Amino acid sequence: MAGSSVITEEIKEMIGKDLAEPTAREVTAEAIRRFARAIDDPNPLWHDEEYARGTRYGGIIAPPVFLVSLWAEGKNTAAMLEKMTSLECPLKRVLNGGQEYEYFQPVRPGDVITVTAKLTDAQEREGKGGTMVTLFAEVSYTN
Repeated sequence: MAGSSVITEEIKEMIGKDLAEPTAREVTAEAIRRFARAIDDPNPLWHDEEYARGTRYGGIIAPPVFLVSLWAEGKNTAAMLEKMTSLECPLKRVLNGGQEYEYFQPVRPGDVITVTAKLTDAQEREGKGGTMVTLFAEVSYTN
């Protein structure tokens, strides 16, 4: 595909736009405990109130990757993936190339987290299997 880009106008027009409706979820101590059990993380900071009160956090907090469960709870993940994979593009294989996380404060029971997602960039490059398009999405969690 030398000379022409596989990044279509539709993809370019989606950059900066929302990929799903914003949703708000309340964090509960029980949800934090369930998540910690699901990932097999026995850290008492996630489930033992007495222990957690004696730490610098002063109470139970959520494991760092807990926020992903708030996004996955609703239809947002499916809506985001559907929107990204349905964009007009001559390439049809999809691969999750990874995630990066940046946290500014711990998540606690009682927090109400609003989740938003937008497409932030599209880059084209050549790989072993030919041309690839990498779509970058930013999912934000705001208390």
